[in-house]
Amino acid sequence: MRTSAPMLALPIVMALSGQVRAAQSVVVTGSWSLQVDASDLAGGAGTDIDPAIESAASQITINISGTTDSSDAWRVEVSLGAGALPDGAGVAIRRTSPGSGPGAVSGGTGFIALSTTPVELLSGTGDRAGILAQLQLDGLSVSTGVDAWASSVVYTIVDQ
Repeated sequence: MRTSAPMLALPIVMALSGQVRAAQSVVVTGSWSLQVDASDLAGGAGTDIDPAIESAASQITINISGTTDSSDAWRVEVSLGAGALPDGAGVAIRRTSPGSGPGAVSGGTGFIALSTTPVELLSGTGDRAGILAQLQLDGLSVSTGVDAWASSVVYTIVDQ
């Protein structure tokens, strides 16, 4: 018997907002396409799907550029964009590395649940390259049903 499993794709969307003194920008690369299958079961056949499924720790790369100097402060907010998730499912994100560059990065090392309302993922100063982030999907169940869903994550840089 061949069975299908729910699929989820999380493309990346970028946005700019806030008071921009310099041409600060956030460039985000990476996506996560997931097909839930038997390997995602909590305990093998007859069990439910793992409570949380995580992408690779380096799934998303965030680059901040265009700051005036290493003390030019900013924050990156994230929210769910277009698309839909199954009832009860949620997406979370966390920062897994600070990247590199003349400035600094703080916050966002624990998973932050996403909704359509923007929340701060991380903040920092100066240009930073290679900030890594990880996504997490939770709330799926074997009773979710077979279908395909897609959602997006919106990243917004806000000058501080």
